[in-house]
Amino acid sequence: MLNSSIDRSNLSRRTRVAMLFFALSLLVPLAAVRLPAQNVAGKFSGVVSDPSGAAVPNATVILTNHKTNLIQMTTSDAVGHFSFVDLPSGEFEMRVVKAKLEEVKRDYPNVAEMVRKDAFRRVSAAAVAE
Repeated sequence: MLNSSIDRSNLSRRTRVAMLFFALSLLVPLAAVRLPAQNVAGKFSGVVSDPSGAAVPNATVILTNHKTNLIQMTTSDAVGHFSFVDLPSGEFEMRVVKAKLEEVKRDYPNVAEMVRKDAFRRVSAAAVAE
């Protein structure tokens, strides 16, 4: 099929440069694309409630990453729901603070599994007697 008398091993310098440019123009944009499968961040959410099960609105939820010392804060909504998005896996401490309620503090040694599963946690805060 192919003519064996033609020497195909030596390409001209111009052809090699053109082929290299073409290959790089295809590969470089692919290397710059961030694939979603590489993202390990997730969502962590829950509900703040008192011991009777009633929702605690406007409670401050503080999440501290032990590795980076990054602090993220949010407040619970009218039904006690709170949510953290784009949360990296790691070791965290969560504190829930609300006036007239006892502060709740929990350590999560490895949140990687919880983050991947979009964890939903119920946090109870007991009333503080004045």
